[in-house]
Amino acid sequence: MKAHFIVNELKRRPSMFLRNADYNSIVSFLIGMDVALNGTFLNGFAGWLNGETTLGSSLSWPQRVLFVAFPDEKSPWSKVDKGDREANEKAVGVLFDCLDRYLLNNAEER
Repeated sequence: MKAHFIVNELKRRPSMFLRNADYNSIVSFLIGMDVALNGTFLNGFAGWLNGETTLGSSLSWPQRVLFVAFPDEKSPWSKVDKGDREANEKAVGVLFDCLDRYLLNNAEER
């Protein structure tokens, strides 16, 4: 099964895969999927995000996505960790947007 298909299904029907479809749960699912695929799914995603943003390369990809979603926040993790539904929905939307663009740009490698 292609990774992009799974990402699309996760985006369309997150409760089919996860009990809670918040940002942290989706990130954990995607990291687990990457581990199951021996690192081939997200290999290069952090570097691609680095090229798409002006953020430092020392940030993990989940942190970079949050800084893209909340560019004016000094600590964007606090927005999603507080259980703010709107913040989680925005973060998840930005995450899927970034993943879609990454997977489309790298489709020939997948």
